[in-house]
Formats: sequence, structure tokens, C-alpha cells
Amino acid sequence: MVYEDFEYKRIDSGIEIKKYTGSATSVIIPKYIDDLSVTSIGERAFEDCKSLTSIQIPNSVTSIGELAFWHCESLTSIQIPNSVTSIGKHAFRDCKSLTSVRLLNPNTIIGEDAFKDCSPSLKILRGSIAEPVVKATKTTVDSHYNQEEKSAEEISSDKGPPVIGCLFWIVVLLFILNFLFG
Repeated sequence: MVYEDFEYKRIDSGIEIKKYTGSATSVIIPKYIDDLSVTSIGERAFEDCKSLTSIQIPNSVTSIGELAFWHCESLTSIQIPNSVTSIGKHAFRDCKSLTSVRLLNPNTIIGEDAFKDCSPSLKILRGSIAEPVVKATKTTVDSHYNQEEKSAEEISSDKGPPVIGCLFWIVVLLFILNFLFG
């Protein structure tokens, strides 16, 4: 089925965008098609949309499929609404110009290599206050996104390993015990 520049299919939860066939640089995904909510951006839906620079995703979308925006090399930034709970593997892979991703839902699950080979200056922000999750470099993108699905909270590079906190308290406890009994 076709609506404007979108090929779509009906799914249990509403409408899934299967393919974008247009050539616009700026795209607004409709919230409704055939009086049903658009709830999913399907696998490879925007693959190779090389002229796409910006996209607006409605807050009815709950999932972004694997390779959904793969090789959209002109895409510069994207805001992912609070309704999105999962981003598939390789969803934004090879988006060479992508420098800013804003995840409004801090619990969004991010698939393996979702942002691999994006701009070296990519910054991913989470929540409505835009708290930084990670300033992605090639190294951090590879190390943080090269694992099975993780939440945005888990990929934060600002947090040290939990062992450091434990070691601190062990040292404090030993100091107290030495002071009391030593």
C-alpha cells in the first residue's frame, strides 16, 4: 500500500513504514495513515536516502527497524521521540554526517552497531533535559555499540566501572577497622 511517498503495511499495532520512495531533503513521517497510528519504521525503510538531511518522527512510533536509516549520508541530526522503545541493529549505520542524536526516552533499547561509522563528532543525548550519554568517537562507537542491545543508560561513557566504587568502600572499611582494632 502507498501513502504519498511512503510504502506501508498494516501490522497488529498500527502501520509500519516499509519504504520511503521520495527524494526530499527534509521528511516528516505522518502520525496516521488510513486512520491508524504509524507505530514502526521498518527494516531498510530509508536505506540509501543520500539527500535526506532531516527527519521528524511522530510520537506514535515505538520501534525503528534494522538498517532503517542505513547509509543516509547527509542526515545531520535526529530527535527520537519518547515513544520509541527500541532501535534496531545498524539502524543509523554509515550516516557519515550524523552529529547529533537526541533520545527522549532514556530507556530506549539500542541495537548492535546502531550508530557505527557515523560522524566522529557524533553526540548522543538522552532525556528531555539533553543529558549527554556519550560523545561518540570511532573508538567509543565501536566499543559501546558493538554489543547486543543496551539501554542508553548502559552506553554512557561518563561512568567508570562499578568496581571503583566498591574498592573505595573496601579501603574505607579497612581504614576504619585498622583504626578501631589496630
